[in-house]
Amino acid sequence: MNRLFAILLVGAFLCLGGCIESSEEYFLNPDGSGKVVERVQIPVAKLPQIRGLVVMQSGAQAQEIMTNLPLLDPRITDTQEALKQTVKNVLERSKGVDVWEDVSYGVTPAGMMYFDGTAYFSDLNRFKFYDGGTGGNTAVFASDGAGNVSVEIKMTPESDGAAAPPPDSNMTDQQIDLMVQQVKSVFESQKAMIQPTVSGTNVQQTLHMPGAIGQSSNF
Repeated sequence: MNRLFAILLVGAFLCLGGCIESSEEYFLNPDGSGKVVERVQIPVAKLPQIRGLVVMQSGAQAQEIMTNLPLLDPRITDTQEALKQTVKNVLERSKGVDVWEDVSYGVTPAGMMYFDGTAYFSDLNRFKFYDGGTGGNTAVFASDGAGNVSVEIKMTPESDGAAAPPPDSNMTDQQIDLMVQQVKSVFESQKAMIQPTVSGTNVQQTLHMPGAIGQSSNF
């Protein structure tokens, strides 16, 4: 579920169903510097469904998300003000950003919220788009010193620095079956709300590498 929220909520906008569009386009230099262009559109009419997903989380996580990303707080009725405060938090709290340019946001007469912005960074390994506690992507840049570079996009939830406990390798078959049934039960209970929200999602993430692509995986 954490990865779903990373997609749905990161930066308060990423990325939900219907006619919602989101793109994240990286332009990298050989030294790991570069820029990322963020573009998102989301219908105001989708907000109740999105906020419903937030409320479904544990009390502490839901409160953290609503505090950090006011647009997702069902208690706030002024959409324009909530959008403004959410964008402010994203711009000020994203890590490793040297400067933001070409930032625009608002609500169109047709009821479509939008956010456009370009973040410039000097080190991709230090860049982290602010997600308000929902979890999100981490990009890892590496160079071998001979002109070859690599980038890995890790889709992992936000961490407080503590290492995650290792999986229990001594679980019995019965315990594994029970765990699988519990996960299925949670999914079935939430599916009715999730499906209409994420159906038709269009999420794009593009990397422009500084040279010819030698190898790619997981695409």
